[in-house]
Amino acid sequence: AGLKTATARCSDFDGTHVLVVDRGMGPHLLKVSDVMAGNVSNPVMLNTTGISGGTFAYNMGALAGGHIYLASLAGGATSPLKIYYYENETATPECIANIDISTLPFVKARHGDNMSLTLDASGNGFIYFGANPTGEDFIRVPISAYKTVGIPEVVPVQGTLPGLCTNVYRVDGTEEYIYSGNKIGVTLADESLNAKYTVSKDNLPLEATTARVFTFNGNRYLFVTTAGFGGASKAVPGIYIFNINKGADTMEALKNFDAAEDHNPVFKYLIGGANLAYCGGNSNFFIEKDAAGKDLYLWVYAGRSTSGFAIVKVPLAKDEDE
Repeated sequence: AGLKTATARCSDFDGTHVLVVDRGMGPHLLKVSDVMAGNVSNPVMLNTTGISGGTFAYNMGALAGGHIYLASLAGGATSPLKIYYYENETATPECIANIDISTLPFVKARHGDNMSLTLDASGNGFIYFGANPTGEDFIRVPISAYKTVGIPEVVPVQGTLPGLCTNVYRVDGTEEYIYSGNKIGVTLADESLNAKYTVSKDNLPLEATTARVFTFNGNRYLFVTTAGFGGASKAVPGIYIFNINKGADTMEALKNFDAAEDHNPVFKYLIGGANLAYCGGNSNFFIEKDAAGKDLYLWVYAGRSTSGFAIVKVPLAKDEDE
């Protein structure tokens, strides 16, 4: 169980489970309570009945609201991009999307090496699949009520291509998205990836990817991991969290972050590992609340193929007012 092999290209975390999508062992869950007790020997294997097709029948996956998603790798125009949905860890998978890549306009052939699931509390949102190898476009798949799939659309990328290690996540409570890749600065955009503001790469760790903006205890944070993609990469894989609380909204906060003299993270944790020739990194976070519904603890997760994963209870100050 875990991410120690190259056949495990994707993982996710929701505070209760870690999902590991391993093409060798099979997709499985690890209970966070087991992991925190030092036990990763009791994986919950997911049912793969009926999962077939694609270059690989399952390559990516994600968790949302207790539900589980897997996706195939579409390695060419004739290779289907399929999305599977599980109501829970004991369910049989349902194929909720079977996308014929060849019918989509202006799309590169290979998708499914990365996947970003970004849903609200009602299960509405999108799944984004960026093109391999340089992210010329995304296939954006609308999702409603967790399992109803709308019409897939191709979203072309404007400006600098983001690379293979790329993700798109909605900023909670807004219609804005944080868009990142190993070749670009963290970018604020709309759902069609029209850029509103891009943070200078000079102010971020090398290859800052899987970027998310969230609020914890009234403070706004930027959370990134570092990819370590390609043989020449100097990026050390790890977790970085920056306080970006100064600003009335996300755009102003990112501009103020750029303008500041100090770009040091308020939290940093390195997970290490050899450089990868493929996109194998993922991250997520979970906010644990007390009985009154107030933010209590922040948990962050980073997983990376062959490196393994880390779950950290982050000691961020509750009275931070910067």
